Amino acid sequence: MIGYTVDDLESGLRHLKDVLSVACEIQFGQPAGETDKRVDSLLWIADGIAKTVYEYHTTPPDERQKDGDA
Repeated sequence: MIGYTVDDLESGLRHLKDVLSVACEIQFGQPAGETDKRVDSLLWIADGIAKTVYEYHTTPPDERQKDGDA
């Protein structure tokens, strides 16, 4: 079994930060009361990253696996 590494976790957190940063730039660049539909897509992606990072953090080390490993 190949487990996630600290580098994998840090990479996930960097991606999450970047996605949220872009979503904020887009949304806060809009005139008051307007929205950009791309923000919803970016937040959906961020949710997936956050869930993966959370699952990594809450799963005991001996039970961690990368996708596709049996």
